[in-house]
Amino acid sequence: MNENFPIFRMQENKADIIREVSERSVKKLLEGNSAEHVLNEAAYKELLRLNKKHPKVDFWQHIYRSLNKTSPEKQQQLLLDLSTEYVEDIIGRFDPRVYRFATSMVPHILGLLLDPQLSFKKRNAFQEKVMIEGHVETARKLADKGTIILVPTHSSNMDSMVAGFSAFCSGLPPVTYGAGKNLFTNPVLSFFMHNLGAYRLDRRLKHEAYKTALKTYSLVILERGFHSLFFPGGTRSRSGRIEQKLKLGLMGTGIEAYVNNLINNKPKPNIYLVPMTINYYVTLEAETLIDDYLKEQGQSRYIIEDDESSKFTKTFSYLKKTLDLDGSMFIRYGPPLDIFGNRVDEEGVSYDDQSRVIDPSRYVKNWQGEVTLDENRDREYTREAGERVAQSYLQNNVILSPHMVSYVLFGHLVHNNPHLDLYQLIRVGGRHSRIQRELLIETLDRFKKFLTEEEQKGTLRLATALHHKPAEQILQEALHYLQMFYSKEVVVADGDTLKIQDVRLLYYYHNRLSGYDFENRFMKEILKPVLGEQSLVHSH
Repeated sequence: MNENFPIFRMQENKADIIREVSERSVKKLLEGNSAEHVLNEAAYKELLRLNKKHPKVDFWQHIYRSLNKTSPEKQQQLLLDLSTEYVEDIIGRFDPRVYRFATSMVPHILGLLLDPQLSFKKRNAFQEKVMIEGHVETARKLADKGTIILVPTHSSNMDSMVAGFSAFCSGLPPVTYGAGKNLFTNPVLSFFMHNLGAYRLDRRLKHEAYKTALKTYSLVILERGFHSLFFPGGTRSRSGRIEQKLKLGLMGTGIEAYVNNLINNKPKPNIYLVPMTINYYVTLEAETLIDDYLKEQGQSRYIIEDDESSKFTKTFSYLKKTLDLDGSMFIRYGPPLDIFGNRVDEEGVSYDDQSRVIDPSRYVKNWQGEVTLDENRDREYTREAGERVAQSYLQNNVILSPHMVSYVLFGHLVHNNPHLDLYQLIRVGGRHSRIQRELLIETLDRFKKFLTEEEQKGTLRLATALHHKPAEQILQEALHYLQMFYSKEVVVADGDTLKIQDVRLLYYYHNRLSGYDFENRFMKEILKPVLGEQSLVHSH
């Protein structure tokens, strides 16, 4: 591991980082507003959020009542103090010694802890369950030519740990990344996050003073060459879908950092995006997530403060069971992009859609050839880069057996309940449904061939093992995963039929394939030839 990366000097530069972020945050806030306005907005929103007995209430009430009596100089100092307090709460801790221990020893210790009967050679069982593939070598070379930003899909609170650990296993430099403060209450996740580069973010704070401090922190560490990780989807995908509507606030700091690097003549100014998909056979929090989605559909910012991943016993049970599986998760690195969304090769050279070499600095120069910041221009560039990342997610989405089988099963339910909407289907349509196993296997076989053809077009990725498994074995594998962890088995075998018991979770895992507009083709090209006039669903 190359310990010349700036993150290894994080602790010795911590005070300087806090000072720089705080001062630049205040400067940014005062560009269009007075300190009084910024503080008033913060106090107002915090008093609305906090309950009356919260210890910070008196602090905010004092600010709210005394601002008009405070001099502009004192208001600015108060704003600087507040920004400093936020940055001190946000900034991560990174100790190279602890990092080396966490990444080299924890997999062995975890394997021994979860199964004392494991031999020493098998104590790295956790590491063996993380399957890593894709454009890892290119990402590794780009890390020496500039600053990389890993941009993974986000479906579980395990993602931060998994992404950081996969970076280590792949020979990539350690990354710094934001994680919700609520996750630090879980001792297992907290240990990994603290030592794999996490910084804390508080999604409850909605005022500009905090949001500016957070964005400025991201900007400063990128300018200092800290390789980073952002989840452009924002919070976890509640529905189970691959994210397509990305939140680009933090990702947008990449362009600003690139421009500032050029202006300041940094020796390695380029910043690269590395899309990656994190693919689980089973998701720890699936029950809570899909319930939240169904209850709060359309409110993507709804935040769960207490779910399965916040509970030590649930996380422990999940990790224990995943060690017993043939595979637990697939990490796939997509082709890296420059900060504008153009393809780059391992030398860091950018190419346009016609494969012509381009100079990315031209995007940020005015008509006189000067590098400039332009908020509106750069927002549009970030939007376009976000579209390329979202496209990469779909193309590098690794389809696993539970996704295939759930999609087929849910398709049967929809076909046999044409007059029911989603909520009716979940409440009534499939509660006691049985589907004939023989015809289901025939449907699954046709669907596998369909997905193989789509993979050849570059639409998505199938897990390699699925190519060599017959439909019967794929079904058995999926049933094993879907029965292993949740409070109620999703699907159970009963003689020559399969009985669906939890339509919510079936819908959740089906959604991993819902972003490709396959629905009509599935019904016409796959399901109809199998079913004919036969009805596969019998309600009891």
